[in-house]
Amino acid sequence: MSSTGNPGRTESSATTAVQIFSSTKAIQSLQKRRWCWLSSSASRMIDLFQDIPGLSQFQKNSILNRYVTLTETFRRRAMLYSFVFHIGRTIVTVGSLIVPALLSIQYTDSGSASLQNMSYQIYWVTWCISLLVTTCNGVLTLFKVEKKYYFIHTILELFKSEMWQYIHLSGKYGGHYLKDGSAATHENQYVYFCHNIEKLKLKQIDEEYYKSVDTSHSQSSSQDKQSVIEVSGSGSSTSTAPETKTIAGMYAPTPGQDQLVARKQELAKVLSAKPSRAELLKHDQELASALMPPTPNNDVT
Repeated sequence: MSSTGNPGRTESSATTAVQIFSSTKAIQSLQKRRWCWLSSSASRMIDLFQDIPGLSQFQKNSILNRYVTLTETFRRRAMLYSFVFHIGRTIVTVGSLIVPALLSIQYTDSGSASLQNMSYQIYWVTWCISLLVTTCNGVLTLFKVEKKYYFIHTILELFKSEMWQYIHLSGKYGGHYLKDGSAATHENQYVYFCHNIEKLKLKQIDEEYYKSVDTSHSQSSSQDKQSVIEVSGSGSSTSTAPETKTIAGMYAPTPGQDQLVARKQELAKVLSAKPSRAELLKHDQELASALMPPTPNNDVT
């Protein structure tokens, strides 16, 4: 009787149950990924994202499946590169100090059999340490472990900073880019947050794998220029006259073919009259000025 009298309450309870079920399925899908358990920081992030007000369940699940997955991936990679980087650098540094020390005491002038045996053992120990140092240094250089160590840690910290800024609506998520002057909320900053996360991911792809070139901006710029030309060409004479006058007034008029032919004929007449040296220089200057490329006029505004 109570259920039939309060249909809205029953519907809200069913909606809440569906949301809890979908949230549980999202978390289980995360746990079934490449790891069978989540870190404590990832568990705290899941709890924080579940408590964010104003977001739909779809938005929360998308954040869980994308952001938490990326963060856990970078965290595990950071741990791996930290181990390889620190162990490798330690071996290279300590081994580079030990090898010269062993070489300095390897050859001793003594006829004792025990000292010769020790020298023989020091020789092979030095050889093994030298080989280990060279191998570690080669592996670190080949796989660029040092560069990836710093880069992965930087990206991981940027991911954490983006998450905290979005949760607290601070920094870039404080509503500075809202044109209508409304207050920043998690709902109107959701797309901006997802965009920044993908920018960080694309930055990692460009740095580690392949530097992609984004030609959309150049294509849009060329299309805009083409549209401006078409609009200016199809517009009325009164609207395009000032622009045409300004562009045409920036350069001096180029001499035409007829003008060049006339100047050549005039020069031929001057040469036939056997002119002086000063007259020849004058006509050469006139011909050179006629053949010069157009120069901008500074008096055009």
